[in-house]
Amino acid sequence: MKNYIAIIILIFISVQINAQKSDISKDKLVLKNGSIIYGELLNYNPSKIIEFKLTDNTVLSIPDSNIVSIQTNYISDKNDMSGSNTKKIYSYVAFDLSPSNSVSNNRYGSSSSGTGIGTEYSIQYRLSKYLFTGIGIGVQTYNTFEKAVFYPVYADIMTLVNSSKTTPFFRVQLGYSSVSSSNENHLTGFEGGLMFNPAFGIKFGTKHLDYTLDFNYKYQKASFDYKYNNSSSTKDIIYKRFAFRFGVLF
Repeated sequence: MKNYIAIIILIFISVQINAQKSDISKDKLVLKNGSIIYGELLNYNPSKIIEFKLTDNTVLSIPDSNIVSIQTNYISDKNDMSGSNTKKIYSYVAFDLSPSNSVSNNRYGSSSSGTGIGTEYSIQYRLSKYLFTGIGIGVQTYNTFEKAVFYPVYADIMTLVNSSKTTPFFRVQLGYSSVSSSNENHLTGFEGGLMFNPAFGIKFGTKHLDYTLDFNYKYQKASFDYKYNNSSSTKDIIYKRFAFRFGVLF
């Protein structure tokens, strides 16, 4: 558990450091004559004139045809300026449902087929127009008839197939889930474990909100300790679920 949490913390710290570096950096213009200019991009229209303010507050008007590349706090090249999604930090909220025909296997060969439900929240950092990464938390059940509730903490990466508003995407979440359970008869202890969640879906939305709909596979380890009279036993469970998830990225 400690190793998983340490990895997640390191990923989160790395993301935050990169975000801070991006926030304090100046905008950069590279011109066809070889000049490099630093300052603030005030206005950009593809194939037209851009306005660029120098560090001494002088404002330049430069034809787009004279520009090789633009690097800003938000976008790494001038081709990215054609889109409206220029922010870096996003929040993501989602809800999922795993149908009742999903199966959970344990070392005793039994199964659990109740419906699972869950919710999650994550902070997403946009590394490029195609790539998001972040860290999140959630609440998850794998069987509404069971009394176990899982609390995952995870690292998250999402790759878009293209940069349009509506696009397919691939997503992977990896982390560790702690677990709690009510005082069931004969239950003396419980422990969570590795959580792995790959997904494929589609992103769509409006100018200010993006929605996601995906089909994903949930893999979750857990163990439960029981004591019957003078004998003890441990049930090691691996939950394996297919689920549908709807989310909002804002």
